[in-house]
Amino acid sequence: YKIRPTPHVDEMLIAYMPLQKTLYVADVFSADWGRVRPAIPETRSFAQALHALDLDVEIILPGHGSRATINDLILALATGIPVAQTSR
Repeated sequence: YKIRPTPHVDEMLIAYMPLQKTLYVADVFSADWGRVRPAIPETRSFAQALHALDLDVEIILPGHGSRATINDLILALATGIPVAQTSR
């Protein structure tokens, strides 16, 4: 799926495997080997796009870091860094 625009790039591709309920995404969400990073604007944009696609995702395979779950994404969004505190 193509999601766009994102704060990271104008267009981003994500890959969804419906039978495995698994999504692959790079650069906009990552789990740091068991530690969920707070959401940044890229993560929030990704979550909005994912919600709009209405995919049944359980597992997220980030391009960087370790395997995560949809609950990790929800946790990251709940503990996110306000946009005003991020730097670009």
